[in-house]
Amino acid sequence: MNGADGHLPAALAPRAGEPFAKGRGVLESAFAVLEELGRLEEAGLSQLAGATGLPKTTTHRLLGQLAGLGAVHRLADGRYQIGARAFRLGQMWRPGPLLRAAAAGPLRHALVRRGPPS
Repeated sequence: MNGADGHLPAALAPRAGEPFAKGRGVLESAFAVLEELGRLEEAGLSQLAGATGLPKTTTHRLLGQLAGLGAVHRLADGRYQIGARAFRLGQMWRPGPLLRAAAAGPLRHALVRRGPPS
């Protein structure tokens, strides 16, 4: 969820005066855990808590809930990985019409310059 500089994109950052302006919301925390798992592929509780900046107890609770939903999978050694349900949700994503339209011109231009794939 965090950008390269470690901050939330402006569209996702809480605004001053909003309920979660002083801390993370549950969904933001859950997504932080999922994104770290995606980045690390497998991780233990302490590693995820450290990487997300969440307390260990919060990370443990979130992992338990996410595992119950199938979004993460707990391995025999106690480490976690992205679960099948999170994978299926990711497979459902489709770029919006504006993104497709924005990419069409540059892709056509590249095709004309390089020619069709061989």
